[in-house]
Amino acid sequence: MGRLCQGYDGQTKQIVRSADSVGSNLAEGHGRYSYQDNQRFVKIALGFIKRSKTLVET
Repeated sequence: MGRLCQGYDGQTKQIVRSADSVGSNLAEGHGRYSYQDNQRFVKIALGFIKRSKTLVET
């Protein structure tokens, strides 16, 4: 993640990290064995989507 954010200001780094967390949580949830575990990670990813959207809009 460090190289991905090099040269960006603080706000942009937050957006990049938040957006990157979406994919990470979906991938981790996909590897879970139960439907409930998978859904937990999907909900976390949705939270990061909302956060990313808010950061972009401000």
